[in-house]
Amino acid sequence: MKKFSLRKNRTLIMFFGLYIKSKKMVKSLDVLKNSMINLGEGRFDPDLPVDAHDEIGLLTESFNTMARQIKEKTTELQMERFGRMRSVFDGEEMERQRLSRELHDGIGQSLIAIKLRLENLLYQDGKEIHNSIHELKNYFDQIIDEIRRISNNLMPSVLEVFSIPIAFRNLFSETEEHSGLRIYFEATGNFDDLDKKIKTYIYRLTQEALNNIVKHAEAHEVRVNLLRDTNELKLIIHDDGKGFLPETLEKESGNGIHNMRERASLLNGQIEIISSPFKGTTIRLNVPIIDTYVKDQDFPRG
Repeated sequence: MKKFSLRKNRTLIMFFGLYIKSKKMVKSLDVLKNSMINLGEGRFDPDLPVDAHDEIGLLTESFNTMARQIKEKTTELQMERFGRMRSVFDGEEMERQRLSRELHDGIGQSLIAIKLRLENLLYQDGKEIHNSIHELKNYFDQIIDEIRRISNNLMPSVLEVFSIPIAFRNLFSETEEHSGLRIYFEATGNFDDLDKKIKTYIYRLTQEALNNIVKHAEAHEVRVNLLRDTNELKLIIHDDGKGFLPETLEKESGNGIHNMRERASLLNGQIEIISSPFKGTTIRLNVPIIDTYVKDQDFPRG
């Protein structure tokens, strides 16, 4: 009878121990569950205490590791987002400054010259007035051309009406006229149904690449290939200039490579810049046609 009682007591103690352990397990699982809910909602808890080295303890340690990794990755993504937004704002500010200089140095100076010419008409005879009016007409023509150029740089009207190959041909023709470059262009595929934002970003990226070539490459020829297939748009720009080391140039400011990478990333595209000294430069861009991230969203001008 005494042995039975002792065995009974041991059984009760064992069940009581299991009960306490199960309560602790349930409590630990509840803490883990709530922490997972908080993690899913973006609230990062401090490391959970590991009370034991059993399965629950291992699970808690794994959760702590996962939470730290998610927090670190979230911080990296936030910093990347802030960097992109800062680049957009910096680009907008640089565009405003550039536009201000063009208005002041170009159109502003021309208007001052016209004003002085008009004032001089009061003191001129008939023949001189005729010559001055002819000069004023030339001034006005220059101002009109300058306004059209600035307007086209801000938002190319040709993109609103025509396809991107036609916009490219206009851009290349203007670049050839002002730079002395020879630009060969080939387009393959149907571009009529491209989203407006994709067309604008592709145009701006190409414009940035040409500006870099004109300013830095010392090139004579540029070859541009644009290819559209079912799911992808491909752009290749190659110049025969002096080339550079991409890893060193990207550390410098004002070279435009960072802007091109930003525009490519906003299109969810992949850009590759291949160059070496005295061997020219090749830019390859692949952009998915259907991109829900870009489609139907506003985008910065410039």
